Amino acid sequence: MDIAYIVPSLANKGPEIVVKELVASFVRNGHQCIVFYFDDKIELSFDCPVKRISNKEVIDFSKYDVVHSHGIRPDRYIYKNKPTGRTKTLFASTLHNNLFQDLRYEYSRAIAAIFGRLWLHWLRRHDVLITLSKDARNYYSKWFSMEKLTYAYNTRSPDITLKLTAAEIQNLEKFKGTSILIGVNSLLNDRKGIDLLINALPSLNDYKLFIVGDGKSRKSLEKLSQKLKVENRCFFAGYQPNAYRYIAYYDLYALPSRSEGFPLALLEAAAYAIPTVASNLPVIREAFSTDEISFFDLENPKSIINAIITATANKTMAYKMNEKLIASYSPDSQYKQYLAIYHN
Repeated sequence: MDIAYIVPSLANKGPEIVVKELVASFVRNGHQCIVFYFDDKIELSFDCPVKRISNKEVIDFSKYDVVHSHGIRPDRYIYKNKPTGRTKTLFASTLHNNLFQDLRYEYSRAIAAIFGRLWLHWLRRHDVLITLSKDARNYYSKWFSMEKLTYAYNTRSPDITLKLTAAEIQNLEKFKGTSILIGVNSLLNDRKGIDLLINALPSLNDYKLFIVGDGKSRKSLEKLSQKLKVENRCFFAGYQPNAYRYIAYYDLYALPSRSEGFPLALLEAAAYAIPTVASNLPVIREAFSTDEISFFDLENPKSIINAIITATANKTMAYKMNEKLIASYSPDSQYKQYLAIYHN
C-alpha cells in the first residue's frame, strides 16, 4: 500500500508525532510512505521520504492508495485539490481535538466560530474522518454521519534509552531536594490547566512542581506562583527536546488539561510506569480506569489535592497503567486499527 501523509510541519507536536508513529508501523509492515509538509520547521525524523510543498503545489494523488491529512491546513489543501468524481485513492483525516473547544482556548470565541465552521466545511470532501476516541466520534456526529466517522487510539513508543545529561539531572535533583516531585510536560496555555497544579501547591507542602514546556501562558503561570508564594517550589524548564526523558525522574506525572484529544504525554507516563494524576475528561476515562489513574474533578479544582495524595500512596496504579498501554495502545494495535480503516 502506498500512503501519503500531509502535516503542517515536521515540528515536535502531537499530530506530527502521531504521523511519525504511523509511518514507523506501516514501513515496518512493508508499506510505502511519504510525508508532505508546509512549514520549514524540522524537529522530527521519519522512517520514509519527506517533501516540503507549498499551498499552490498540487500533489499527484493518483500515485497513492491513501492520502491522510492531519490539521486545518492539510485538510484545507485536500478540500482544494482532491479530484472530483470517484478515485481509487482514499482521502482520510485524523481529527486530533474537540474542534470548537480547542479553538476557543487559542483564539476569541468569534474567531473560533468562524474558523471552526470553515474547518468543518473543508472536512466534507474527505472520505473518512478518524477521531481519537469513541467520545470524540460522538462529539463530531453533530456535524457528520456516523458512517463517515470512525476512531483509532493513539500509540506512543518513546525511546527510553535516551537519558538526561549529567547537568540536567543535577539541576533537577538540586531543585527537588527531599520533596515529592510532580512533573508535567506540556505546551503552556490555558487549555492545559497548569494553573490548577500551581493553585494546589499551597496545600501540598511536601511537593514541588517541575514544568517542561513553553507557551503563551508561561508568564501568567510564573506570576501566579509568585502571588501564591510558591515560586521556590515551581521550576519552569522551558522547551526541551524529547521531554519524555524527564519522566523517569518524577515521583508523579500530572495531566490537568481542560480539553484533550488523546494525550500522548499520558502514554509516555504509562511507558515509564509513573503514578499519574489526571483531570476526569471523558477521553481519559475512556482510555484508563480509576485503578490505573488518580482522577480529579474539573468542576471541583480542590479535588486535585486528594488525587495527588492518592497517587502518591498507591504506586501499583502505575504498573496497571503500563499494562494497559501494552495491551491496548501499542504500535501494533494502532497499526491494525488504521490498516482496517484504510482497507474498508
